[in-house]
Amino acid sequence: MKNLSLTLALIILIAGFSGCSEATTQPTGSVSTAPTGDVSAAPESAERSMGTNDAAVQNFINTGDVSGLKEAGVTGLNLSDSEVSDISGLAELTSLTVLDLRNCKKITDISALAGLVNLTWLNIRRCEGINDISALAGLNKLAWLDILGCGDINDISALAGLENLTYLVLGSRDIE
Repeated sequence: MKNLSLTLALIILIAGFSGCSEATTQPTGSVSTAPTGDVSAAPESAERSMGTNDAAVQNFINTGDVSGLKEAGVTGLNLSDSEVSDISGLAELTSLTVLDLRNCKKITDISALAGLVNLTWLNIRRCEGINDISALAGLNKLAWLDILGCGDINDISALAGLENLTYLVLGSRDIE
């Protein structure tokens, strides 16, 4: 089983790297070279993106209340480098297509992401408290995923059925 999953991971990586010399379209319609494009920030959503400077985002980080985000019709959300720990409220934001949780070291549970079926871009890089990515199994539109530097993720079988996943950053670890 360990060899099968490792082979799967390598296939996903090879599939992602097969387009290195070609320009690909990001969720916003902007063009970049994948996967060597800029991975430091989430792409802007074509409809409505919000980041940590927005009052509704600060309210969510501090209280978990997503009402302001829902009212704004947010489709892209950047919570990177924030102190957010409970993201359960994100389950209500089913229109999200882009989610950046990079460096959110207090997050330990991403089960709320399971219902975000429109998500195409997810960055959980360096979210050291995340050890389980099984919630991502049903995110069939997911095309871009970065889990480098997360906790002790050693099972990536949840990614096996994600046919649209073309960009994946894993890092080196024991994967089963």
